[in-house]
Amino acid sequence: SGIEYVEYSIKPEGDSEKGAWYKGTVVNGYLQKQASFTVKYPNDLPDNSYTIYARAVDAAGNISNELTKNIYVDKTAPRIGSFFISKNNLNLTPDQYGNVSFYKNSTFTFMVSAEQDTKNADLVIGNKNIKLRKNISSGLWEAVTTIDTDLVQNIFVTAIDSSGNITKNKKVGTIIGINKGRVFIDNEDIDEFISKVPIYIYKFDDATGQYNKFAPSIDGIPVDIETDANGQYELVLPAGDYTISAVKSGFKVIKKEFSVPTAQIISDPFITKKIRGAEKIIADILNRWSY
Repeated sequence: SGIEYVEYSIKPEGDSEKGAWYKGTVVNGYLQKQASFTVKYPNDLPDNSYTIYARAVDAAGNISNELTKNIYVDKTAPRIGSFFISKNNLNLTPDQYGNVSFYKNSTFTFMVSAEQDTKNADLVIGNKNIKLRKNISSGLWEAVTTIDTDLVQNIFVTAIDSSGNITKNKKVGTIIGINKGRVFIDNEDIDEFISKVPIYIYKFDDATGQYNKFAPSIDGIPVDIETDANGQYELVLPAGDYTISAVKSGFKVIKKEFSVPTAQIISDPFITKKIRGAEKIIADILNRWSY
């Protein structure tokens, strides 16, 4: 005689005995040698690996050999971890409240950790929705983007795992857009910005007790920092103590000291004034010796 009904049992990984046997519903092949069936397990299955055992019973009560299939139950939405932003290979981490600052209209790389089985992830900052891509080397999800406002904007991340579970629009922190650093002339009537002003950086060396010239780098290649056509500069520094000078012939040298506890952007303005005559000649000579 053919198959009258099908029984199944589920054994969680780590258990030594099968669970109770339940009847499945034969959907086709009733009283035939082969049948298809569905199950509606009456109990909740927490996330785990399971072995399903199935056996057929015919009209005479004969029981077939058992067939097995291994499955994994995943009902947990992917967890989203901490984030940071990166510029010139320096990682800028948010403060204890999840806030981070960066220059307006300047690119940076956003990076965030997520559950290992995350399949897709998206980033939302303000009105921007950005697709995140997984970096195979680091395991982090990342995207290159910008911010164009000085308003505080929330950062949301959505993650979907391979089972279709979703964590939607989790707020991971906030970002604040700030103006780039600038060099300009102290003028009561109007601020006059100065282009092509070299920015010289010296970092304190604990071993020698001296300040040594420091060159920021991109991918290991040292780069010179100077102001653009609008008198603006961008500078990201690793942790340390620094003196930074804005130096240009015909203008008073402006020097500032910075203590940087963790990698951060520098946005301080340098306000200078024009010098002429003997003062300019002496300043130019000293600058050539010093810088």
